[in-house]
Amino acid sequence: MSVIIHIGPPKTGTTSIQDCLLNNSSKENLQKFNAFYLYNSTSNNDVLFFLAHINSNIPRTYKQEYSKDLETHKKDAQNYIKNLRGKHKKNNIYISSSEYLFRLSRDEIIKLKNLISEFDEDIKIFCYVRDPLKYLISLMCQNMPHSRRLRTPSHDVNILDRLSAWEETFKDKFTVYSFEKAISGTNGLSGALERNINELAFLNKKSNGIKLIHNEERSNISECSELLLALRNYRIKHNLKDNKYDKDLLGAKKKITKRLNNLKNYIGTKMEYSEDAKIFFYNKNKSLYELLENKYKFIYTNNWRDYLNEEKYISLKNIKWEFDNIVKSYNKELSELFLINLEMTILKNKKSNFFIKKRVKRLSSKTKKYFNISFTLLKNIFISALKLFK
Repeated sequence: MSVIIHIGPPKTGTTSIQDCLLNNSSKENLQKFNAFYLYNSTSNNDVLFFLAHINSNIPRTYKQEYSKDLETHKKDAQNYIKNLRGKHKKNNIYISSSEYLFRLSRDEIIKLKNLISEFDEDIKIFCYVRDPLKYLISLMCQNMPHSRRLRTPSHDVNILDRLSAWEETFKDKFTVYSFEKAISGTNGLSGALERNINELAFLNKKSNGIKLIHNEERSNISECSELLLALRNYRIKHNLKDNKYDKDLLGAKKKITKRLNNLKNYIGTKMEYSEDAKIFFYNKNKSLYELLENKYKFIYTNNWRDYLNEEKYISLKNIKWEFDNIVKSYNKELSELFLINLEMTILKNKKSNFFIKKRVKRLSSKTKKYFNISFTLLKNIFISALKLFK
């Protein structure tokens, strides 16, 4: 009947969407409506990304030292779709969600369409688009613990090109929804997901429709400007490689964030662009805002047109963007305090690990053997559980 593909992009509740679909993928839920969520243990929910891949940038998640190589994922995706084709029935609905699909090139999008069309030509594509400025700020916040490089307003958000590429390939089978509108409706994002899947699957025809068990809505609190700067300065100071997860740094960040979230009064400055950064961003992305408003009927509470100024935009074109002129404001002393806190937390953790290793050395060879087996078993169980709740 339909292949319904959610393509993200990142920072638009994709983890919540994927959790919801995975939690509903059993015989008692989606399968009861002949609907199947595309997911396996090797490539998780990114099967279609690897099926379509030619040369687009591989996500950070799949570039770590412990990750499987690219060819393993691509072969896995091919086998997965081959098996799916063998079990295909005309009234089946297939649902996929991967934020990494949003980054595919035009050639990769065409490749995906051709491969999926081999077993079902009724393909619907949809995405939730966030206010582009909020989206870029959120990406910058997400990137800071993993890279010293800044995602600046001088870099295109590239949403306009991505929307154009998908629409060019799928025409009226491509739908764009407002993320802000989706999260404000009944049952939040999972409620919007249920409505949108039914709309795309049944084209508003009278039907019982697919029913989802909805997620418990969670409010994510973004890191403050001071902690983001501290994370960046830590990576620079300790010469950490970009796009590599540093377990110690991430662990320390989580501990500090948890403590901050438990406080009654918010400490730190909310991440916000400076006036110059806003002027540059809105002028550079004017066409994108016009497209979202005119074609997709997005409504913005803040008037982005107030920042349109061609003269100021031109004068900012050659500026060097650094943290101090991108970010509206932050407390320098608090940022330095966070940096010290990060280093102390990491040092404390490393000392604990050192003493554990020291004690293990004193154990007899037989006890060591059982210790190692138990530790490996617990580690594997823990990693498996994490994959389920990705």
